[in-house]
Amino acid sequence: MDEGHLEMPEVPEKTNIGMKPIRMDKGKLKGPSENALQAACCRWFKYQYPQRLLIAVPNGAVLGGKNRWAMISMLKNTGLCLGTPDIFIPEPVAHAKGLWVEMKTLTGKVNENQAAMHEKLSARGYMVAVCRSVNEFAETVTNYFGG
Repeated sequence: MDEGHLEMPEVPEKTNIGMKPIRMDKGKLKGPSENALQAACCRWFKYQYPQRLLIAVPNGAVLGGKNRWAMISMLKNTGLCLGTPDIFIPEPVAHAKGLWVEMKTLTGKVNENQAAMHEKLSARGYMVAVCRSVNEFAETVTNYFGG
């Protein structure tokens, strides 16, 4: 057992930790939102690796109201980078400086800004992954840490 690593029962393939079940909608598979998926992945990580760091990057946060454009401008002026993945795990391992994770729904696509940022991060020695389920996230993180 790794330092601070708790054993969590294996998650059956068709479960969604803390999320509504996947359903069919007009003949299309409908899964959880990116936010619900990310929240479940963060809960899993905090339970599984309580001594390790996970940082959420709110690049995709919904900004509303009459000051929306002023807020976006302020965020860009203070370092907002389009395309930055949703989660950063700043825990270096032998093969990477850290792990960046882009969360996507079952049908979500990586956009041009995201693909360009993923390439930049990979070129700098970081591992980058796109995950569409809690199980995929758990497998990615476990493999990253050598498990």
